[in-house]
Amino acid sequence: FEKYIKFEITYSPKDWEQLFNLQKGSCFGLSHTFFQLGFMRPHNQHQKYRNLFFTGCSTHPGSGLPNVLVSARLCAQRVVLHEAGYKTEPPVGLRGVMLVAAWFAFVLWLCSSRYPLTYLGFHVLFTLPPTMWLAFRMYQRRVDQRQLKPHVQSLVEKVHAIRTSGFVSIAVLCLLSLTYTTPWDNYLVYKQIWSYPPDRVLLTLGWVPLEEYCFFVIQTVMTSLFLLAAMEREQLSTSVMQLVGAMQQTDPSTRVRTSEDGLIRVAGTSILLLMSLCGWYCVFFEKDACLYFGLIVGWALPVLALQWFFGGHVVWREKALVFYAAGLPTLFLWFGDGLAIAMDIWNINPKFLLGLYFGPLPFEEALFFVCTNTMVVQGVLLFVRAAERMEAGRNDGKQGSLLKRVFNAAWRL
Repeated sequence: FEKYIKFEITYSPKDWEQLFNLQKGSCFGLSHTFFQLGFMRPHNQHQKYRNLFFTGCSTHPGSGLPNVLVSARLCAQRVVLHEAGYKTEPPVGLRGVMLVAAWFAFVLWLCSSRYPLTYLGFHVLFTLPPTMWLAFRMYQRRVDQRQLKPHVQSLVEKVHAIRTSGFVSIAVLCLLSLTYTTPWDNYLVYKQIWSYPPDRVLLTLGWVPLEEYCFFVIQTVMTSLFLLAAMEREQLSTSVMQLVGAMQQTDPSTRVRTSEDGLIRVAGTSILLLMSLCGWYCVFFEKDACLYFGLIVGWALPVLALQWFFGGHVVWREKALVFYAAGLPTLFLWFGDGLAIAMDIWNINPKFLLGLYFGPLPFEEALFFVCTNTMVVQGVLLFVRAAERMEAGRNDGKQGSLLKRVFNAAWRL
């Protein structure tokens, strides 16, 4: 075939560099070496100039035509999130890392020095800062979203609905946490399972310090705000993906229940109720070492069972969100609870414990925060989804009393 060849052209990296301005003539962008993978690869958004975005084979997720298309979608998603007032990558800058590290070192110093920190000081140092930060960030987003560009305004309508119903659910859950937890908590202190040094508390109401009642509300608000922030980002990300055609447009508020949904609800409710009965058996018939464990299980799981009876299939469908929103606050509170026990802010009688510890943290305390944060997350999630059902029913012209609409929305989740 050589006689038919008219001319030959050979392209080298030098040609690619001159023709297309590619760095060092690399047509596939940055190579996937160890220090150019994952978070070490250039991001889709500039770290300092947050309104500067990147897409292509040298950014996330990597080279190759499918990855470049994914990079374009990620870039579009981050642009809209940024314009809607949401923090995009990286979630914590260098200054934030330094502040968290300084706070962490200070807390550890307090623990090691045996400084007599009070329960109020524990709230000021540990529980109030993240709660106030989450509330401030939500307020900031709300202010920023008052004057949005038209192409963003249409995307955040459902975000506003989530936030509105979420605020109502927080108020309801705070009231429920106070009324439902107060008798149980007082009984624990009365039985001397929990105790508080008199010099560490301000005021005692009944058997429980005032700061403990504040803990009910602070934990509920903190976990709820964390969940709502995650739900808002997820909803906006979903809207962006639907806008760019990467996801089929579906409305979960009009989703019809299936037989599989019913099976999930019945199975989850039955398992939780059975475990609750086992907990009460431990309370009445087992030794003192099982008392605290039995009281936690017997007190918390009926609430979780009621939530699963109405919306277990919703929880299961959004299990990744539930795990994330309940898991991170639980890890945070595990750390704080362990420090509080180590600093003698409150004490737990080892007579009523199974004897399993994670450092200074008893297994029962770890279980307590798993149960309570799960109750809060599931409660807010189901309330928001029921509110979406109510709104869908109202738009369809279905009328009735408020109580009837609420019950129908919860039943038809």
